[in-house]
Amino acid sequence: MTMAEENKTTANPEGPSADDSVIPEKHPLATSWSFFYLDPDEARKDWKLATKDVLSFDTVEDFWALYHHITALSQLKKGSDYSMFRGGLGDMDKIRPEWEDPHNAPGGCWKMSFDTQKIGNRIDDVFRELLMMCVGENFGEYGEYVNGVVASARAKQFRLALWTRDDDKEHIDFIGQKLLAALPPNYKIHLEFVTHAETERVKTARGVDPRPKATLYKN
Repeated sequence: MTMAEENKTTANPEGPSADDSVIPEKHPLATSWSFFYLDPDEARKDWKLATKDVLSFDTVEDFWALYHHITALSQLKKGSDYSMFRGGLGDMDKIRPEWEDPHNAPGGCWKMSFDTQKIGNRIDDVFRELLMMCVGENFGEYGEYVNGVVASARAKQFRLALWTRDDDKEHIDFIGQKLLAALPPNYKIHLEFVTHAETERVKTARGVDPRPKATLYKN
């Protein structure tokens, strides 16, 4: 038998074997998530229209594909926001990064800020850890009350906020302690939980800061 005849005899008439075309299985997340970007130039015209849908995903692999293709938070244009909230695929409602969203309205957020000069590009590690805590459901039995995270790049500060579905004290205390434990130990961190209702109440009052419902510190 010639080589050509042998190849003809042994070749799969239907093309490559199944082993040659196997697509690696992806690892599903507990829920789907959606990523958003707020363009500061567009925000000056219309804040809601400035918040762009980037991608909805529901697997570990798609999360990392997204993360490795976005601009690092430390390099983001000042005035920009990144947001990641539950939902967007299947039959799960997409929660938008807005106080008015009915999934967000009864809740609030754990807020923290970092001086841009002091933290530099290390803010990327903090932001990544926060995203991983969300998609990895690392908030224990109260994880379902975590709606998402917002990261804001400003001239003098990076601001991070973990948004919750309600403002029940037991829920927010547990979530806050989990968050605090995951943050880097070599920074003085001041966490405040402020309800969206309180933020709305004072947004038109000049010189008045929202009153936090809870506070936590880490040295």
